[in-house]
Amino acid sequence: MRVPILTALLVMGLFGCASYMVNRAETALQSAQMEQAAQRIDARIDAQVSLLYSVRAFFMNSDEVTRKELQGFLSAAEISKRAPGMQGVGYAMADRVEPDGTVRRLLQARYGLDREPWPETDQSKRFPIVFLEPNDERNRAALGYDMYSNAVRRQAMDMAIQTGQPAATEKVTLVQEIDEDVQPGFLIYLPLISTVDGVSDASDSRSTVEGFIYAPFRARDLLEAALSEAELKTIGVTVYVGEETPDTLLFSNDEAPGEGNLHVIQVANMDWLLRLHPHDELLSGWLAPSKLILFFGVLVSLLSALIARGQTQKLRASNALSTERLARAEDRDLMLREITHRMKNAIARIQSIAQLSANNSQTVDSYVNTFVGRLQAMANAQDLLTQTRWKSSGLRALLETEIGQIVDTNSENVSLSGPTVHLDGGQAQAVGLVVHELATNASKYGAFKQGGKVDINWAVKKHDEGAQFDLVWRETGLTNRPDLSRKGFGTDLAALMIDGQMKGKFSRRIDSGDLVIRIGFPYTLE
Repeated sequence: MRVPILTALLVMGLFGCASYMVNRAETALQSAQMEQAAQRIDARIDAQVSLLYSVRAFFMNSDEVTRKELQGFLSAAEISKRAPGMQGVGYAMADRVEPDGTVRRLLQARYGLDREPWPETDQSKRFPIVFLEPNDERNRAALGYDMYSNAVRRQAMDMAIQTGQPAATEKVTLVQEIDEDVQPGFLIYLPLISTVDGVSDASDSRSTVEGFIYAPFRARDLLEAALSEAELKTIGVTVYVGEETPDTLLFSNDEAPGEGNLHVIQVANMDWLLRLHPHDELLSGWLAPSKLILFFGVLVSLLSALIARGQTQKLRASNALSTERLARAEDRDLMLREITHRMKNAIARIQSIAQLSANNSQTVDSYVNTFVGRLQAMANAQDLLTQTRWKSSGLRALLETEIGQIVDTNSENVSLSGPTVHLDGGQAQAVGLVVHELATNASKYGAFKQGGKVDINWAVKKHDEGAQFDLVWRETGLTNRPDLSRKGFGTDLAALMIDGQMKGKFSRRIDSGDLVIRIGFPYTLE
């Protein structure tokens, strides 16, 4: 039963890795799309603020702007194409609080309206709208409106005067909202400052605010246009102005507003808070590719287990037939005994690893992860031995293979030094398993975790009784000294591999704050 189970675990692990990688790709794609959505909104509004600058320059370079001239300028600027969501472009002129007929005459001449500035105000100055294009029904409703009489608009206008820069309002309802399709909106003001010594400077006390170039925006039209590209339609967007409250909600195309990643953009000195998250079932639901891969992985792993079981049964039958035939020839009998001996050793090690892993694992997941990792360490040693037809394995290659799964062995965190040493099958698997545990512990608790270094030195020393292999593992730069009184799987495994199977010695100690581990066992010289 071990082969089918291990086969199923291996296949499941492969599909799990594939699912994980696809999930990471999905997450990266979603993050990129959300960032693109935020940038698209920011860029769209920046482009429209730039249009206000061009209109202000047009006003400043004209002695007196006529409506026909303004219409021609805006037509050339292609507002309807470049600025969807912008209700229009207008000019609010500075005026006396007590009407003197100026605004009325301008509106009569330009738009045929007999209208005084409105509404009544308790402020010391007025800024009624005297230009607003295009001249549609919505915009005609706003002509003559004194925007400075409204507290929300006044706050943005004062900010624009103070800084000389564009300033946006908080969420408002535009005067143009005259039908049933009422949308939240906002306005952006750009002050028109009289020049002093040929320079326009709002901070100069001699400067005078002649009025404001401004634009009213319908939030839904603006943001839907910014998010109209196909790849952005799968992003849920919720926009708040200033702070994240129900009263400041400007726009949402999301069924669950308030969820998702927070992005902050600045719109004309006003912070907008954007909550973005995918609301496409194909990206976030059970139909996500990563989850489908995992689901099919379960099915394929079960199928692989059934196939492996059938193959195992066939292999057993074939082995029985081969054993009977090989028993007739001495060389074949020797080969069979050698294979059997190595299989028994490998199975004994796997059984010991399985038992120790179970004793030191709190959950099934942690057991599977540690067990598979230790089997991989055995497989690495097996691969190196296979390359030399099971004669020997190079120690340096074995160390680089095991440690290389944790860190780059060419980095400053690792130092390997010692002569060329070849290990036989039992020695290679024992050393590979122990080094795998030491490297894993260093990444979880030791030098690799704490930004230190691991120095590995080895040598073969000759004695009267024979040769002795000696390897020293030293972890330096530790900020937290390990507690050697605690014994875990690594210690038990080392005792099993080195002390038990290799008839050697495994020891640990603290030397001047460094963790020093020594591995030694008898070695047969070539």
